[in-house]
Amino acid sequence: MAQYAALDREMEKALKLSDEGELIDAFEILTGIIQERPYFAEVYFYRSMVFEKAGDLEGALTDLNILLELDPMHTEGIFNRGMVRFQLKQYELAKNDFRSLLSMPTRETTTILYQRPTFATGITGIVSQQSGKKDHIYMQLGLVAFQMQEYQESIQSFSEAIKLNPRQPDYLINLGKVYQVMGELALAEGYFLRALELDPYHPVAHQYLAELAQKTGDWEKAVELYSQSIADEPDFYLSYKQRGFQWIQQENWQEAFMDLNMANDLQPKDVEVLFNLGYVMEKLDQWEAAVKTYEEVLAIDPTHVRANFGKGNALYRNDQWEQAIAFYSVALVWDPAFGPAYYQRGITRYRLGKKIDACQDLHKAVGLGVIQAKEAQERICP
Repeated sequence: MAQYAALDREMEKALKLSDEGELIDAFEILTGIIQERPYFAEVYFYRSMVFEKAGDLEGALTDLNILLELDPMHTEGIFNRGMVRFQLKQYELAKNDFRSLLSMPTRETTTILYQRPTFATGITGIVSQQSGKKDHIYMQLGLVAFQMQEYQESIQSFSEAIKLNPRQPDYLINLGKVYQVMGELALAEGYFLRALELDPYHPVAHQYLAELAQKTGDWEKAVELYSQSIADEPDFYLSYKQRGFQWIQQENWQEAFMDLNMANDLQPKDVEVLFNLGYVMEKLDQWEAAVKTYEEVLAIDPTHVRANFGKGNALYRNDQWEQAIAFYSVALVWDPAFGPAYYQRGITRYRLGKKIDACQDLHKAVGLGVIQAKEAQERICP
């Protein structure tokens, strides 16, 4: 018994270090226990959580597989393996894990499972296998089916979760999201509104209602709902991102800049945010800043056609014409049918005195339906 008490203390120390962000130290302690007692199942479970926190999902999965070889009825391990497989996009295997839990008896546990909803941010609740809350397992099954585009199965799973726990707004929101993707917008709106009845400050409910308003072209209502979502949760970056896009549609460049800048601060390296931010900087005549922002996009995705094109435009407006041509050409490598790049490259080549090359580009742009190119062709290439 004394030996097990010592092991418990070591594992508690490792978990404390993990919580404090000292992942290497936590990993070394747990690995040391495994080396001394390779058949002690529980330590693999805790090390898998350290792997997951470090972003090593494959390492976490390996430890969970070992755990379940040693203890096939370890319900927390099965649940966590399902979650890891979900993150690894191993959806069929994740589904098998979650389904197996529905028919397994619960057992005493001190482990807490944190509920991380796919359509929200943060932790909305905690569930332990000891409490036997099958509603959360049905929610996970619904999320898996959604990712597999098995929408009817997803609806059935979320509906089961709602039957078991009708006071959980996340289940209603997830069900509404399925209907939204299926084009059943009235049903989707109904579930989002029901979620708001349970939690009037739920940011994701306002977020999705705003998306519905956006789909129907009600820009003012969309902005109002995104603003409400931001008021509900100021650190929820997606609402800034979407409201920024709405401002772009209304050509309100300054408001768009502020929202997209905030979204980028909260969630760096979102390609859509960075691209739209660069585009807005162009509209605000911030050419050098636009170039740098497009470079951030291209560092993430060098094949981004519109970012290459946008950088070319920003360089053009900054009188760096040769460099602009290079990026228009890169855009055309990735999309040879992108007419605006032919048009802009043609105009730029004309400014550099390359009239023959310019006329070839303008001719291609006309063939691809670029209206301005026809006017330019008539003026430059008589």
